[in-house]
Amino acid sequence: MFCEMTITTTGIFRKRMRVHLDMGEKPSLKNLFSQQSFVDENGKPIPIYSRIQALNHMCDVLGWELADSYTTVSSRAILYHYLLKLPKTCTP
Repeated sequence: MFCEMTITTTGIFRKRMRVHLDMGEKPSLKNLFSQQSFVDENGKPIPIYSRIQALNHMCDVLGWELADSYTTVSSRAILYHYLLKLPKTCTP
C-alpha cells in the first residue's frame, strides 16, 4: 500500500504549511479542499510545525516507510512530495 504526502508551504518566509494525504481514494471537491491534520488516539489534532515532524509522525508513529521524495516550486508555493509505503507486515 502506498500514500503520497504533499506538504505545501506558502506565505512570507514560507511559515504556513498544509499537509495533504493521498491514499488513492477517488478525487472529490471535499477531499481537495478539506483541511487534513494528524490526530492523537483521543481525536485531538496534533500541531505540525515542520516537514520532518510530519515525516516522523508518518514513519515512527503510523509505521509508514519513505520510498521517494521530490520538490516542485512555483511562484506562489513550494510543494514537497513524499511517497510512503506501508510494509507488507503492517495493515492500515
